[in-house]
Amino acid sequence: MDEFAASLALRHTRGLGPRTWKRLLQAFGSAAEAVARSSAWAGLGLVQDRVCAEFGRGAWREKALDEERRARDLGLSVVCYCDPAWPDLLREIPDPPLFLYFLGDPGLLSRPCVAVVGSRAASRYGL
Repeated sequence: MDEFAASLALRHTRGLGPRTWKRLLQAFGSAAEAVARSSAWAGLGLVQDRVCAEFGRGAWREKALDEERRARDLGLSVVCYCDPAWPDLLREIPDPPLFLYFLGDPGLLSRPCVAVVGSRAASRYGL
């Protein structure tokens, strides 16, 4: 499984959130390696047994494949947390995303920039 597909698997597993993703990435070095070694998560104290079971059931597959398909159809590029192009400061926050979608030059991520983070259910004021 490639890094993006593995990141999508983690993202769409119920019970796994950003802080747990970060623990898994720190323990295994990449999302792909974390997914490949998912049977070790609970034994290492990284996640609860119920979350390991949820991941093993694979209920995340359909949503992950759908998101991957939509990103491809929109022509989006992806930079994953373990990629050298990942912004250093973003790596330091307590609950980083697993990946960023982008259009354009990923080299700009390492320069001063402004990010716009949207909400799926923005208020009128937010819009």
